[in-house]
Amino acid sequence: MFEAFKGVFSELKYYHHDNFLVNYLLLLVTFIIILVQTSQSMPVLFGWNVATVNFYLEVLVNLCIGYIVSTIFYVLVVYYPHRKRAKLVNIRVRIIFSRLQTRLKSFSNLIVSSVNLDIDASRGVPPSYTEALGKLDIFALLEAEEIVDPWGCSNALEHIVRDSSEIISYKLALVHYLAFMDVAELKLYADLEDIFIFENMGKLDKWPPKEYLLAQDFQYVVDAYNDCQNVLNTNKYPIVWETKEHSIE
Repeated sequence: MFEAFKGVFSELKYYHHDNFLVNYLLLLVTFIIILVQTSQSMPVLFGWNVATVNFYLEVLVNLCIGYIVSTIFYVLVVYYPHRKRAKLVNIRVRIIFSRLQTRLKSFSNLIVSSVNLDIDASRGVPPSYTEALGKLDIFALLEAEEIVDPWGCSNALEHIVRDSSEIISYKLALVHYLAFMDVAELKLYADLEDIFIFENMGKLDKWPPKEYLLAQDFQYVVDAYNDCQNVLNTNKYPIVWETKEHSIE
């Protein structure tokens, strides 16, 4: 019972926030109707013609009643269906961002485990890590990293190519919901659009600039993963890797 009341109160609060001007006008016209009805028995001031005054008051009341009817029509026909659709879209957007978060995490973890360098990216990728990535043959390390999953044995590079493909598909899916996103979600989407490595992971395996692009874009991939957690307001699981074999000074 309490949860139902809380849900209704939350919806009313949201409605008022989105339609405060409509609500204030509704209160005003209601006050006008009450004022006119209570003042009918009062004498006309300043010697005005009673019939004329009553005529204009009747017109005013009819306009106020018309506004009330229009408001009810707006709530039932316009606002409520739009709100219902927006809630469904918001759920869909959160699902897509959740899947994006999973793929971004997988992409990032495969990189850090393959290159085997110390990193704590809870506050972003340190510049020294990006510099170290640029000196490594990342694709050779990814190919050498064996992955065992339910579909059999493969390597980290194959998984990253698959992750990149799915990230692209999720980005395309988000395009349909841009009008419903809040500021943080739009910023995250814009940041994802600025990461070019995903579109290039499946192209020309030995293309030299791709390694440089991967090294430079990795910091933005991690940032996008962290932002995904903020947008979804989930528990924070930073990208961390510790090893005694290699370290970054």
